[in-house]
Amino acid sequence: MLPPSDELDALHVAIATVSEMDVLASWNQRHLANIRRRDLFNSVSRVSGYRKMLEIANSLGVLHE
Repeated sequence: MLPPSDELDALHVAIATVSEMDVLASWNQRHLANIRRRDLFNSVSRVSGYRKMLEIANSLGVLHE
C-alpha cells in the first residue's frame, strides 16, 4: 500500500487505529488523505479485528468540521 520509504505514515495510521481515534489529520494528500488509501487501511484494520473506521482527512478538512 505504501512505499517502504513511508513507514512513518503507516505507523501513524497504526497508532490511530489501535488508539481508536476518530480522525487522523494529515498534510500527506498522496498517501494518507486519499479516499482509496483510507478504504484500504480500514479494510486491513477490519481483517485485523478492529471495527472502528478511521477517517483520514487533510488538515483543512478537519478545520472545517
